[in-house]
Amino acid sequence: MSTENDDNNNLKLYNRLYKKLKQTIYYTPDLCSQEALARYELNEKEEKNQVIKVLKALSGGSPSDFEEINNIVNDWINRIDYHILPKSVVFDDNKSKSLSERTVSNVTSSPEYFIDGINYFIDIPVPLLILDVWWITKIGVFLDQELGDCCYANRIHDLVISKKNNDNSSHLFKKYINQYNDWRSNAMKSAKEAVTNHENTLIFSLDFANYFYSIDIDFKKILDSVENKLDLSNNIASQANLRNNLNKILEKIHIRSTDLIKEPAKKTHPSIFSEETWDKGKDGQKKILPIGLPSSQILANWYLKDFDKKILDDLKPRYYGRYVDDSILVISQPQYSKDELSKRITDSDLEDVINKCFVERGILAKCPKTQSTDQCPQYYIKVPGVPKKRIIVKNKKIKMFQIDAHHSTALLKLFTKAIEDNSQVFTYLPEAPMNDLCDADLYHLVYEESGTNKLRNIERLTINQAAFSILLAKQLSHLKICGKPLEYSEEFIKTLLQDLRGINYLSYIRSWEKLFTLFILSQKPEGLKDIYFDIKKNISYLQYSRDKISEGRAKNDLKKYEELALASALALLSKESFDKYCPYSRVDNDEKKTATRIYGFSRCFRDANMLRHHHVSYPLLNYVKNYSGDLCNIDVFNAGFTNSLELDEVKINNTPRFIHIHELQLFYALKDLKTKGMLTSRKDA
Repeated sequence: MSTENDDNNNLKLYNRLYKKLKQTIYYTPDLCSQEALARYELNEKEEKNQVIKVLKALSGGSPSDFEEINNIVNDWINRIDYHILPKSVVFDDNKSKSLSERTVSNVTSSPEYFIDGINYFIDIPVPLLILDVWWITKIGVFLDQELGDCCYANRIHDLVISKKNNDNSSHLFKKYINQYNDWRSNAMKSAKEAVTNHENTLIFSLDFANYFYSIDIDFKKILDSVENKLDLSNNIASQANLRNNLNKILEKIHIRSTDLIKEPAKKTHPSIFSEETWDKGKDGQKKILPIGLPSSQILANWYLKDFDKKILDDLKPRYYGRYVDDSILVISQPQYSKDELSKRITDSDLEDVINKCFVERGILAKCPKTQSTDQCPQYYIKVPGVPKKRIIVKNKKIKMFQIDAHHSTALLKLFTKAIEDNSQVFTYLPEAPMNDLCDADLYHLVYEESGTNKLRNIERLTINQAAFSILLAKQLSHLKICGKPLEYSEEFIKTLLQDLRGINYLSYIRSWEKLFTLFILSQKPEGLKDIYFDIKKNISYLQYSRDKISEGRAKNDLKKYEELALASALALLSKESFDKYCPYSRVDNDEKKTATRIYGFSRCFRDANMLRHHHVSYPLLNYVKNYSGDLCNIDVFNAGFTNSLELDEVKINNTPRFIHIHELQLFYALKDLKTKGMLTSRKDA
């Protein structure tokens, strides 16, 4: 029989897990997960009670308790689904075409585009995500501690590790951008130190093919790994039962997500899912690592811990860092004779270098001829603990840089500078008007491999994705701070639309939300509607020759993703402003259904506070009680409906991010100025 204290503890556990989940989802780029969580939060009462019931039963540690809630968990698992997003989109589906085309065009529109690879993302009920976070705090935290400093991606936050059961923070993982920058900058730092010491150096970049689809986790091995890592001050049997039950649930999630995609994946990923290339594992059940599940990030790291150890112990590189499925190695002169690293290494020598560094040491092995060609051999990880021939490293994914200490080090200097520039580039104001996007380094001219910068050697023009993201961020920050369209914004937007049309829309899916927000902050509703329908039209031109069923699903999922991107941007607006900017009318019978759906998405984002806080004009305005006006209106503090500036305690408690002290200070300073009638509207300034 439960006591009031037990119920209170279970509620606290629920709130702690949900807070960590919400912050994790808020910082992911997956709008589908964000909308699902926002919808759950606004309609959570019934399912929240079910989750607490499951937490209570699992905390008891008894197998019979688990049986009582088994039907609830199985119902959640049966609701798991997936959505598809393209990896990339190309003009020509003919993979055998020559790279030495004799025509170059600036036309980016076409009546047809071709999907060049897809990714499956898990759509999973929020209650299972809460249990997944619990698995991370009870099991994943110990798997993370088995990893060395060489593993950079998705590392568990120090507060989760140090406080364990007493951690009440909203943190789950360390900050992505810091880890990513350290991974690359530490590699360059090590290479520069080697050059300073007059050591010749090789820098390798390795990338594993279809990594998440190639992993089959042994869940028994997980339990064995954490078996002796128990809190001796608490009931050991109860802890063991909890871990066992959480592990069983996670395994069921893996099995379900694999079963859902295995048939279409035989066509979309035949090299992995065909019966000839995928063994069924020890338990006779195929499993993949679901993309979009928080625990998958930890398991993706842990799966290759033996590979990491093999490299560090046997190859002994000057530097080794792995970011999920992407590795950088710096190997310096002491490993080889001076003559070996002093001569110029060409492509024809690369296979010999790979053999010497990796194959002869038992780190990689060459794939059979059925998986390789003479021109492009493939390799697989050979390390004990990683299933044979499961993790493939394609030759074309191996890049090697030779750095001779007695020759130019410009390559290291330029790449280091690029890393530093990217980590510091998001200043809030553009330095000058950028009507010409070429001035923003938005484009790259790609030349033939053997060509110079002559006109005849130009192969194609590409958009620099990082520069594009930076450019949008700067414009949005400027608009937010100024509170009005920039003097040159109309010309800028006109140029942007001219340059981004056609296939470029489909190549930068993650930027749709920023594009829509740009039109809202620029106060250009007609422009927003034009770009929305242009993107939708281009989605309809997509084709996928490998599987027509997956083609149809990908197009439908992209259309929904566009609606979510629009809804997230529109969440900044009041109901009245929504009707002004929404491409569909909520009174027109033909458009009402779509408009109502997008409006529902946008209110979910807003009411759950899952909108983009950095676009809000004043600190914590989106946390104000009963405020339903525009969040991007710089004159909002002069409006009559903001007379009562009280923070909503529920929104504060359910915040998806950390609230900084300076935000509270600015909020109360503005409140004080408004109370005293000392604020001046922009039109009166």
